[in-house]
Amino acid sequence: MNRRLILLVLLLLAMATHVYADNVHQFSQNSLLGKIEADFDNAEISLDQKAIYLIQAIKSPEMLPDKYKSLSTSLNPEELREATLAIIDIRLNWDSYSPATQQTLASALERVAAAFTYTSASGYFLLHYDTLGVDAVPSADTNANLVPDFVENCASYLDSSLTKHLELGYLTPPSDGGMGGDTLFDVYFEEMSYYGYAVPEAPGGYAWDDYFSYLVLNNDFLGFPSNNDPEGLVAGAAKATAAHEFHHCVQFAYDVAEGSWFMELDATYMEDIVFDHVDDNYNYLPGFMNSPQSSLMDNSPSHKYASFIWATYLAEKFDTSLNVAAWEGARYNTIYNTYSDNLMARYGWTQDSAYADFTSWNYITGSRDDGLHYEEASSYPEISIAATYSTYPVSLQNS
Repeated sequence: MNRRLILLVLLLLAMATHVYADNVHQFSQNSLLGKIEADFDNAEISLDQKAIYLIQAIKSPEMLPDKYKSLSTSLNPEELREATLAIIDIRLNWDSYSPATQQTLASALERVAAAFTYTSASGYFLLHYDTLGVDAVPSADTNANLVPDFVENCASYLDSSLTKHLELGYLTPPSDGGMGGDTLFDVYFEEMSYYGYAVPEAPGGYAWDDYFSYLVLNNDFLGFPSNNDPEGLVAGAAKATAAHEFHHCVQFAYDVAEGSWFMELDATYMEDIVFDHVDDNYNYLPGFMNSPQSSLMDNSPSHKYASFIWATYLAEKFDTSLNVAAWEGARYNTIYNTYSDNLMARYGWTQDSAYADFTSWNYITGSRDDGLHYEEASSYPEISIAATYSTYPVSLQNS
């Protein structure tokens, strides 16, 4: 098999398809959120009903209509990350809801008071937790300081996320003005099917489309997909979630309304930047490698979380500052345009040329790893090859 011929076909396909979104659905079609979205798209429920059902699916699934109750919210790894998208969807459509629906949603999204609080070592995060009831965190307290180890560990993971964001030059989330009792960034724990979620509450104080926010984390991180954290699966899931969901709150400091295809690939990429050893995002990669013809802007969950590999490519090929600069520009322009502007201004590359190079990197993974491309290429799955050719030129019939 001639590698150059294969790469040529891949590059032609990449440049022809990468800017076109071919799936507008935000949620996995077989998931609970996906069914609610599909019913709205098919005019079976109203926009108000969609919003109420989405928030019930996250916060109180027992209140859903019977047709939704039997659906699983955890069929695939990517479905476990969809709660933030649902809440962003609700927030962006807020002015279209009736006053009664707005009141219902506001009540559901209110911060839930907890019995105890713990301030992280950095002094930035205030964690609110319970030791009794449905949302109780694991009670183990090996250092006998009357704070559960689980809470202390999550605080440490959040501090690590903050440190990395500051190191890279990101904005921090706008202040909530004391809504959690003081001006610290508030984090809550909740029993749920999801890893966690970020809640954009209201516009922040900047001159662009920023929002202040708070975080909700799973109260025990049990039963989630595998990862490679040497401290165990619970620690790995908590670390990945701290990095991923806090990054959503950082994104809200720039543009709460950015496309979900990018917000999710970017947050999933940040898991690897903050906690490189966890590799929870390996669970998503088949969604990209099995469908290399799909647009980067494909909104389907199986693809957009896996597309973190695009941000990884940009960081390893060029620099991590490129992804920060994209968000800086996104305050005033689209993320696609800011990537194009920065690639050209900094490196003399077009986004098409970068995507073509990215596509060749994606071929050199798994057993084909040559040690010159992705740092973790040998651990990535190999890309799906639909057809091979032994002569040139090639007549391409379709994507």
